[in-house]
Amino acid sequence: MEEDAKRFRAICQSLLQEADRDKEKWRSVVELVMPELLPPADLHEQDKDSDRRRTCGHAHNNCFKLAGAIQTYIHPMGRKWFKFGSYKTDSTSKDLAEEDLYTALGDKLFAELERSNFHTTSFSAELDSVCTGTGAFFIGLHHRGSMFLFVHIPVGSFGFDLDAAGDPNKFARRFNYTTDQVAEAWGEEALTDDMRASYMRDTDRYIRQFEIWHLTLPNPAKGGDGFIGIYMDGHGGKVLHREFYDQFPFVVRRFRKFGNQKFGNSPLKGIEDTIKDNLIDKECRKLMHQRASLPSVITPADMAGEIDLRPGGKTIVYDEYIDRPNAIREFAPVGNWAIGLDGERKDEEEMDAALHVDFLQVVSSQERYMSATEVNQRVSEKIMTLAECFTLAQQEYRPMFNRMLSLALEAGMVDDNMLPAEMKRTWKDKNGVQRTSLELPRIVYCGMMAQMLERVQSTAIWDILGRSKQMAIETQNPEWLMSFDATAIARTEAQNAGVPQKYLRDSAEVLDMMQQLQQAQGEQRQAAVNAENAEAMRAQAQAQDLLS
Repeated sequence: MEEDAKRFRAICQSLLQEADRDKEKWRSVVELVMPELLPPADLHEQDKDSDRRRTCGHAHNNCFKLAGAIQTYIHPMGRKWFKFGSYKTDSTSKDLAEEDLYTALGDKLFAELERSNFHTTSFSAELDSVCTGTGAFFIGLHHRGSMFLFVHIPVGSFGFDLDAAGDPNKFARRFNYTTDQVAEAWGEEALTDDMRASYMRDTDRYIRQFEIWHLTLPNPAKGGDGFIGIYMDGHGGKVLHREFYDQFPFVVRRFRKFGNQKFGNSPLKGIEDTIKDNLIDKECRKLMHQRASLPSVITPADMAGEIDLRPGGKTIVYDEYIDRPNAIREFAPVGNWAIGLDGERKDEEEMDAALHVDFLQVVSSQERYMSATEVNQRVSEKIMTLAECFTLAQQEYRPMFNRMLSLALEAGMVDDNMLPAEMKRTWKDKNGVQRTSLELPRIVYCGMMAQMLERVQSTAIWDILGRSKQMAIETQNPEWLMSFDATAIARTEAQNAGVPQKYLRDSAEVLDMMQQLQQAQGEQRQAAVNAENAEAMRAQAQAQDLLS
């Protein structure tokens, strides 16, 4: 057991050291834009720096805009942005019962997600990814087990590793707990000797903090749960607690990444020199403004302190100083204010371009009327600038859904009868005991970004339907419309738009309504035939009466 503890500590220490090396890549630019993201120790060090520069407010605001846009386009609040589906995408069966179960399951998890703290936590992680290139959060259950709980992990306090497919499967983080929090989380028996001494003193119990290391990696035990989590004392290395996870419990977000690199790349890094120049220029323009609003004044030595520089102030000048070489003089403003403002605008435009702010304006800056079609096209073009980030998010958010499904089943949020049959896999273990495991479903994204991509296909469907309808009217031939299943088209459009399952009829009801409609149409046709036959028989009877 002691050897395992040493091994876990060595792995955790290695991952955290790699995170510290990555921090040096983004620390300098974050100091200029958003120093509140830095660890407290770094902030304390920065406060001691007598030559500390001010932060760039323009880049600071743009980071918030970009992080907010990512949330709006990828996982918007209050609007369903994902659904579950079957991997049998080539199925042509008309029975949609399994698809209805997948949709209902997605609706249930979406409702649980909305009432949790997901959006506030994910925004913090997205802001980290924008400013530093990488962000992360933990997916768990509230201590009462009644709802999901997401925990933001500050950037710079975690490290991770990837599996052969390039997905994170090992994660190490460090955080601080008071002795009271350690005892509450894992019991008094988990306390180290130093922690126990602080726990017994009321003056330290709720104040003194200890560094905790949390390592998560694939479970080395065969036949066990998927992942194991080890909580350790960051100072002595004692294992405080162990827990197991069916699915990987962390989401690691990267703004951009290239090749096999682990940590992401921030858009701020490419404009670090521009941000520095902007801060220097602001200081110069501040000095120019002060010189322009309050010019320097030169006076004789014996009048020092007698010049009134207040607006509208009056200064008494002696007669002997009038029209003499040593008269009071005023320096003219120094520098060209217009040139300084032009340089500031260029710096800010470069920041806007790097952080995609110029593409995130939904309404055109041109003062003219635009049609609804043109507005949709403009929005689609702007959203496409985030396509790379969206594609990466699809891969990185997948562990979250897997983890949520596992927790929902464990906490009883989802009943077993809500799961489609193809998600349940029954097998026997080595002892012959029959067990059931969960096959994770296919995840389909239907947020604003996905809907923009689906809009191309939808436009093609409606265009061909419109042309087919026109040809059917012109040729009086209904065969032009017989190739299309109107029910399937309407259902696909509704699901792509994220319509909740509760607003859609289930497959059995749809089939029953179609049968009733066909039966009613058959009865109407038969009634029309019967009426026509009856009319013909009456006409024939009348003709026979006239002949007789």
